[in-house]
Amino acid sequence: MPRYYFDTTADRTPVDAEGETLPNDAAACASAVASLSELLPGHASNLIKGGSFGVTVAREDGTVFYRIEAVATEL
Repeated sequence: MPRYYFDTTADRTPVDAEGETLPNDAAACASAVASLSELLPGHASNLIKGGSFGVTVAREDGTVFYRIEAVATEL
């Protein structure tokens, strides 16, 4: 099974050094969605100020192929 790496977009610094072995890209995308929902409460201040917070997914070769973001815009 392939290994995937999940990083946050908060500071653009890779944080997932271990990665996670998952069956396919779809499972990695589902894991990113779950991760965002778990991490979001701790980054509420980013959103209150009109910013964003997200999770990116990269394959073993370093190719980033998926990003999910929560974005706040003051109207």
